[in-house]
Amino acid sequence: MEEQRELLEAVGVVPLPPEQTEPAKAPKKAVSAFEKGVAALAQTRPARAL
Repeated sequence: MEEQRELLEAVGVVPLPPEQTEPAKAPKKAVSAFEKGVAALAQTRPARAL
C-alpha cells in the first residue's frame, strides 16, 4: 500500500483532505434568493471596471 501511495504521489495524485467533523454553519441572517444569485454571479464573473 505504501508503494502504491508513493507511485501515485510521484505522478501528482495526492490524498483527499480529512473530512470536516462538524457541518458548515448556516448564515445567521436570512438571505434572499436574489442575494444568493448575485453572490454566485460575482464568484463566476470577473469584476468589471466602470
